[in-house]
Amino acid sequence: MNGMTNPTGSRGLLSLLCACAGALLSGCAATANDPQPHAVEPPAAWRNAQVGANGAAIVDAHWWRSFGSGELDALIEEAQARNQDLATALARVDAARAQARIAGAALAPELSGRLDAAREARMGGRADVDGNTSFVGFVASYELDLWGRRGALHQEALKGLRASEFDRDAVRLGVTAEVASSWL
Repeated sequence: MNGMTNPTGSRGLLSLLCACAGALLSGCAATANDPQPHAVEPPAAWRNAQVGANGAAIVDAHWWRSFGSGELDALIEEAQARNQDLATALARVDAARAQARIAGAALAPELSGRLDAAREARMGGRADVDGNTSFVGFVASYELDLWGRRGALHQEALKGLRASEFDRDAVRLGVTAEVASSWL
């Protein structure tokens, strides 16, 4: 090749790369005629459902009682009392509640007190050693939450508590639905 480069070869490679890049980018282009998904109208009972403070729909905790069966009531009560998943969910709620209390306690001032009393004497009655001593102490401290760390930890613990309560309610609903389905 005499030390000369082939100008048509590099131009051809450059053209091929531009064509590939154009093909790849054209797949990302959106057109104005893209069809919009059809809106699905929920039933009126769903649109007008009762909503709680957190925005979630409120489910009647005793929904199965609308069947009017004492037998079903007894079966669901027994299932809820003996279900290990529900017992675990209840324990997690208790643990999350304790964590929220601990995190909230860090926001309050810390108070402590101490009371000591002692009596000292020697056998033989040496008066210079005999005596009573007492001590009363009180300490109060408060850590300023300048950067909001303790407040954020408390909020996190409260959200964890809400999540645990939601999980407990979901497990309870699943257990009652399974029992009611089997009963039916």
